[in-house]
Amino acid sequence: MQYSINKEINSLSFLKTLGNKFDSFLIGEFEVEPFTKWSTEFAAEYWFIKHSLLENKEVELDFSTNELENLCAEKNLNVIWLTLTDKKNFKLKCVDGSWELEILNSTFDRLEVVTSLGE
Repeated sequence: MQYSINKEINSLSFLKTLGNKFDSFLIGEFEVEPFTKWSTEFAAEYWFIKHSLLENKEVELDFSTNELENLCAEKNLNVIWLTLTDKKNFKLKCVDGSWELEILNSTFDRLEVVTSLGE
């Protein structure tokens, strides 16, 4: 089952919300641009993830520590590509600002968590 999410999302703050609700999830495609300028802290985390994706194709995001705090705090971003999945329940994909959610498990009961992105 697929859903379209019609929201303009200009930050990655929703990653923290997902990290608090799900044990773990993976990031696949990942491309963002700043509308103005990135902070040095955000750039460091972004390029670390991009480098890890080149090596592994997917990277597990761990929000049990504050390591990714700067990634979630940055505002005014243009999300170009992003793929997130927990491999069991959902796959969230953004292609050039258009967001889609694919439900992988028919008994998935946290749909509202994923569809409330950007709120």
